[in-house]
Amino acid sequence: MCRRTHIQCGLVFPEPLTNPFGPAGKFTSNDSCEWILDGFFLKCSSEGKDPVGAFTGLMLLGYDAENKVYTSYGADSRGMGVSGEGAVKGTAWTYTSSVKMKDKTIRSRYLMQEASPTAYTFRWELADEKGNWSVLAEGRATKAQ
Repeated sequence: MCRRTHIQCGLVFPEPLTNPFGPAGKFTSNDSCEWILDGFFLKCSSEGKDPVGAFTGLMLLGYDAENKVYTSYGADSRGMGVSGEGAVKGTAWTYTSSVKMKDKTIRSRYLMQEASPTAYTFRWELADEKGNWSVLAEGRATKAQ
């Protein structure tokens, strides 16, 4: 059974958008998160800007008790949708997913390290055909006061 203790913090999830998803450069995102469905899921709505322009997004985070994994479902205003699975060890979170783009399957992983109750660092990586990971985006997210 999922309760708030399964999703340790309600911090925001920025949505970096760089190559192959668009040109490299700075991005910013303001995210609003709320617990829904009796605390079983965290819903985060995003509004941001990157080198391509403005975007909006929606993320739903939960816990699959049967398979003992965290779950993520995301979609954005550019038509991209992705689901993934996550695990947590202490204050380190790792979400993995696969998405098909132009007849290729792209594997990604999103790594988060809680820095405090109101901040975390993140790194988003993609794997090439040989399984070598490269950094797509990295940064720091903080909870607004």
